[in-house]
Amino acid sequence: MSPTAPALPDRRWALLALTCVGAFMAPLDGSIVAVALPAMGPALRLSYAASLWVQAAYLLAMAVLLIPLGRLADQGDRLRFYLAGIAIFTVGSLAAALSVDATTLVLSRILQGSGGALLSATSTAIVTAVFPPEQRGRAVGINVMAVYLGLSVGPPLGGLLAVLWLAPSYWAQGYWGGAVAACLAVDHKAAGLIVESSFTSIPDLGQEMYWFLPVRWLARFSYPTAEYIHRAPCPVLVIHSRDDEMIPFHHGKRNFDAAGADRQFLPITGGHNEGWVDSGDLYTRGLERFLVHVGLPPVE
Repeated sequence: MSPTAPALPDRRWALLALTCVGAFMAPLDGSIVAVALPAMGPALRLSYAASLWVQAAYLLAMAVLLIPLGRLADQGDRLRFYLAGIAIFTVGSLAAALSVDATTLVLSRILQGSGGALLSATSTAIVTAVFPPEQRGRAVGINVMAVYLGLSVGPPLGGLLAVLWLAPSYWAQGYWGGAVAACLAVDHKAAGLIVESSFTSIPDLGQEMYWFLPVRWLARFSYPTAEYIHRAPCPVLVIHSRDDEMIPFHHGKRNFDAAGADRQFLPITGGHNEGWVDSGDLYTRGLERFLVHVGLPPVE
């Protein structure tokens, strides 16, 4: 038995909290990357094979090293091995964050996986060693809960970071056209501006989707559609469906409210991608009225 148990019997709850951090981080880092990879790949110019290795390198390093490192920890001081795992995992995470190509990222992931193997191999063993039998079940249950919490939080957190930090074009490629059009209408002379099914800004939409997270602080890109519309000197037509399942209808109303005096609002029906089809003549007539209003020929 390592010195962990007799040396720290009165600090077992602090040890439980410490080991829960490692139990949470190791599975989190495995699941979070899987979701963020589609956005990370283009940013780092990763090939398909390299993208697979980014995910596999971490899991492979953990699988290969888990049993040998656990055996070494059993023969020595588990707590020291655990702290070493935290240090290695932190260094690997920092190296991964600073990676600029596939090679350095994969090597960093291997380092992360090595640290994760140390954390996974020692966290439950430390908890089992320091808690008496009557408290051991509850303590191990809390430790295991941290593992599954990491597995559960990873995918949505990876998606959130991909949306707000890595590449909004990956997530919002179908929605951000309104922001681009409105920005162009500010900088260039336009006969009119049509904004269809667009958000007011990425932070606004992200905060509504992830109300429990500091989305506005995390957001790297804004695409403030409503702000651009407010600054646009041309007539504005805002089109939005009441049934839009991706961009809520109130975003369209707020975009309309941000426009100047020469503005029109066309509420349609149907989903985000099908609204113009489902609305049929309502959609076509609304476009024709606006085109005539700005002096352009109507739709044929």
